[in-house]
Amino acid sequence: MWVLILLALAWVVFNAPTDGLWYDETVNAYLATHSWATLWEWSTQIDNQLPLHFVALKLWVAGVGSSEFSLRAFSHLMALLALAGVMALARRLGGSRQAWLSGILFVALGSFLYAATEVRTYALALALLAWSSVFCWELLRKPSRRLMMAYLLTAILLAYTHYTAWLVIGLQVALMALAVIGQRPTTPLTRPQLVLIGGSIGLGIMPWVVALGGRNFNEGTAFEGTVSFRTALETYWNFALWGQKIFNHAATQTSLIIVALVVIAFIVQGHQRWHPYTLYLVALLLVPLAFMTYSSTHIEAKLAGRHTWAMWPSIALLMGGGLAQLPRWAWVRWGAALLVAGVLVTGSHALDEQYMGEFDHVQAILQHKAASTDLLILRDGTLFTAAEYYNFSLRYTGIPADKLTNVNHRVQVHEAWDGFTAQLDTTTQRVWVLSWQGDVMDPTGLAYALPEYFSTGQRRIWLDGETRLVSYDITSDKPNLLEHIIAYPGVVQVPPDGPSLLGYDVLPMLKGPDCGVVVHTWWWRGMTDYPQTMMSVRLVDETGQWLVQVDMPLAGFYFDQSDWQPFIPTLGRVELNAPCAVWNSGQVTMIEMVVYERGDALSGQPIALGTVSR
Repeated sequence: MWVLILLALAWVVFNAPTDGLWYDETVNAYLATHSWATLWEWSTQIDNQLPLHFVALKLWVAGVGSSEFSLRAFSHLMALLALAGVMALARRLGGSRQAWLSGILFVALGSFLYAATEVRTYALALALLAWSSVFCWELLRKPSRRLMMAYLLTAILLAYTHYTAWLVIGLQVALMALAVIGQRPTTPLTRPQLVLIGGSIGLGIMPWVVALGGRNFNEGTAFEGTVSFRTALETYWNFALWGQKIFNHAATQTSLIIVALVVIAFIVQGHQRWHPYTLYLVALLLVPLAFMTYSSTHIEAKLAGRHTWAMWPSIALLMGGGLAQLPRWAWVRWGAALLVAGVLVTGSHALDEQYMGEFDHVQAILQHKAASTDLLILRDGTLFTAAEYYNFSLRYTGIPADKLTNVNHRVQVHEAWDGFTAQLDTTTQRVWVLSWQGDVMDPTGLAYALPEYFSTGQRRIWLDGETRLVSYDITSDKPNLLEHIIAYPGVVQVPPDGPSLLGYDVLPMLKGPDCGVVVHTWWWRGMTDYPQTMMSVRLVDETGQWLVQVDMPLAGFYFDQSDWQPFIPTLGRVELNAPCAVWNSGQVTMIEMVVYERGDALSGQPIALGTVSR
């Protein structure tokens, strides 16, 4: 066992991310490095995550420090503990051969590597799942006070790691209940002991139930809409095999083959060496998969592959058990195991990462390039966890300021303006904007529009990937934006009673890696929504040639007219970029806009928005 654990440690360390933490990890890092009161407030009032990992990581940080390496090291340790538990359970089921086979396959899973290298709760949850299953096994064989205490401790701790852990605990208690009620002669566990176990688990979680006070944790965290059964199933299974990756068709097809192998392994294991505990492993695979698939397809469209973490060990245990029963020739068993492990490892490494952490790069840029008087806008206030953990050296404000993403809330112009100007003062000459998936709460780009409104025309894009960092040189000598919008004369209305274009601003030429112009159009919701209405904004040179053209819905692709609030101006932000060579010195470039119906071939009348020259 120790040989494989040491090899697994080397594998995990070698594959640990070299970039910074991504957003979800910064939450755990933030709570591990702040006060106990902050941790309690987050767990009971803000987010929907159980507190055990936050508490354990906070205690860990107190001893070994809060660097990225230290934070990840806790997950490394918990993943190795999970591996030891999986091998211990496999040894009880089928001996050392099955333990080795299951251990190798478990380490090869992309989900194992994901859990082992992320600063999140999943490695801890897997360790508690594995060892609570071992203690459950022993209770069915030879119950004792010490074993009961060990099981209750791991089961109750498991209940505080993740909400879907109740599926695991329920299956364990159900297994013990079936053994007791069925009066199997090999199960000396008694009914009073079973009642004691169930009651103790209930009492153990009761303080948390009281602390929550009936709070709805899922409110505002899931998008409206539906997820197909096939999409959900493929997402959960692919994640189990490949980890947190961007899946392609080849990965999904390979997943189906491995699914078939797991089924065959179960049949082989059931035929040759059947044990009632095998039923537990099958249920541990199918119940989380079925529950989360049903939840995402019928309850709320919240689809995250990591939520079926409870099924990951059972994949390795069932496959390892099946391979252990293959013919006596060792090369058949070990060759098959190594082949599957090789497919899992190479397949996972061939896929692109789903999320990249670049907040450490943001920290370095701000530390060396930002002035103490600069202001940082977090496009999505939830990024405050990254700002606090990485100790960004600037004062910051969130647009919107929500500490947790509420997908049903779209920031409005008056909210953004109040939050921005509250932090802006006469000493501020540069504003930075940090975005990570910011379109969820700021779909029209108000976080960019406000500093652009104050811009002197100097912009620099420092990062332009999943994490985006942009800086603007600004002047504070501008009128109140809301009063400016109210003073618009009105330009055009989508006939007969659709949205109205109140007015627009052509902002100074912005210089980034390319040169460009930003146009802010401000709209008013009409009596009727016209979802097919589009606008086309383009640069036209003196000869009438189109240089750059952008076609989009009036307020962008993420903010349908049905989401606009009545009597509140809505931004339609258009950025027209082109290589600086296109903007020949002295050439006059006209900006035109056409409002048209989708599929109507730009039949609307062009509206002249202005001219720019360089």
